[in-house]
Amino acid sequence: MKNKTSVLKKLLSLLLSLLFTLSLGIPALEANAAENYYPVIYVYGRSTLYKNISTDNPQPMEYSTNESLTAAVKQLLPYAYNAIVLGMWDDYNNKAYDVLMDMFQGFALDKNGEVKNDTGVLYTWSEKELSTDPKSNDLSNYHYEYDARLSPLEIADDLNRYIEAVKRVTGAKKVSIVARCLGTNEMFAYLYKYQEKKNY
Repeated sequence: MKNKTSVLKKLLSLLLSLLFTLSLGIPALEANAAENYYPVIYVYGRSTLYKNISTDNPQPMEYSTNESLTAAVKQLLPYAYNAIVLGMWDDYNNKAYDVLMDMFQGFALDKNGEVKNDTGVLYTWSEKELSTDPKSNDLSNYHYEYDARLSPLEIADDLNRYIEAVKRVTGAKKVSIVARCLGTNEMFAYLYKYQEKKNY
């Protein structure tokens, strides 16, 4: 019986010691977390593109449907066969270019690599409209959208302006960034152009 009581006392002492230690550490951890909290910026994967964006009635541009993809495959199959069996790759490449340009003509850039036909994203941002609360967990508070048809290096310049604006309005020294899908391309371009050079 004495042995059981002794073991129980030791376990109880250990448990109380752990609870006491944790109770001392939690406020310090919370203070540290609050001090090191950074606003979270969400970089979208691909924003919806619209046509007629300068009008009062912009319309979302439709991506290819199953029907259009099926039609494209049917058109390309004979050319693909000739390319694989007879080596007629030039004919296949020319036909594939025509079919794909027809499918995505609304999305294509002009010959100078610029957006055409009054198309683009409806997203705009203003520093005055940014939330001043850096601790909001709502990813829509700080989100960045872009026209993915443009050069990632060009987008990186505007993303840098956005990041600096979020830091100014929140008073944060740094930000955390979540980049999704195609947004990772924009992040790599941003890091390439704006990441501080460090000596390792």
